[in-house]
Amino acid sequence: MRERTVHLALRATPEEAALIRHLADAALLSVSAFLRITALRGDVCLPRLQSLQAELRRQGGLLKHLTTQGAVPPAAAAQARADWRAAVQRIAEVTRAGQGHCP
Repeated sequence: MRERTVHLALRATPEEAALIRHLADAALLSVSAFLRITALRGDVCLPRLQSLQAELRRQGGLLKHLTTQGAVPPAAAAQARADWRAAVQRIAEVTRAGQGHCP
């Protein structure tokens, strides 16, 4: 990864700054990463989907742990696994397709 050493500044109204922070947070990115991606590529969907996919993998591991410990009733665990698999599959499909918009 390239080292980022140049600092850029911009002027914004308090409302614009709040909106930029909100949009960056919604995209699961830092403000710097959000502004870099939107300025250079214009699409924050793919990094957002990759972050969601990583989080779902983490939660899948937690679900597996809770299930093996007996902390989740079998019927609820089966439904949660089915929902989890569907979400992971959908995100993987959208990521592979490289769709230019967030679903």
